Amino acid sequence: AGRVREVRVSERAGGRAAEVVAAASKAGIALRRVQAYELDRAAKGGVHQGVLAEVEEARDYSVQDLVQGAAAVPLLVVLDGIEDPHNVGAILRTVDASGADGVVRQSRHAAPLGGAAAKAAAGAVSHVRIAEVVNVARAIEELKEAGVWTVGLAGDSPKRYDQLDLTVPTAFVLGAAGPGVRRGWGRPGPRESAGGGPARRGRRGLPSGWSTARWPGGFPRCCRGRTSHP
Repeated sequence: AGRVREVRVSERAGGRAAEVVAAASKAGIALRRVQAYELDRAAKGGVHQGVLAEVEEARDYSVQDLVQGAAAVPLLVVLDGIEDPHNVGAILRTVDASGADGVVRQSRHAAPLGGAAAKAAAGAVSHVRIAEVVNVARAIEELKEAGVWTVGLAGDSPKRYDQLDLTVPTAFVLGAAGPGVRRGWGRPGPRESAGGGPARRGRRGLPSGWSTARWPGGFPRCCRGRTSHP
């Protein structure tokens, strides 16, 4: 509710729209009944199902903001070359469900966070902290300098992600299906791979949306040992 300015509801909306109206009223959010065509115009072709919320722009975060603002030992996800909006949405949904501390992604050649990505994220776009960076390789180096282990997910690694020690600051690096993780692994620093082989060009990566979809059952369990970050 912190980012929602107003909720608009179609005059013909019923059923579950009543639950949205009740929740908005309880949270003290402004409500407005409008004609269906007004929602169609505001949604710009999106499927609104009779309800639309006007929200504030998401805050801008830096890599350091994510590390320093972690609720416990930092646990982050870095997106390397993932442009498919459905995969981005699935990743954000999983990050939100697992309680990870945020996502780092490149601002260029990236899927828009609205539309298909927002729909696949099932609301997580409004909750997950996202740091937009110009250069993913530099962001990975920044994480290493902050003492965060970077772990690349790849298809042929002998170690699973839930076999890792997540009581230390960790960032999972996800590449696009096919090329996998492509950058930031050439210089010495705290890093390893999981879910696949060494994360370098030419290795086939896990399909990112598929691999993160497996997290909700196992990922939170392997995070239970996380402690407060000094």
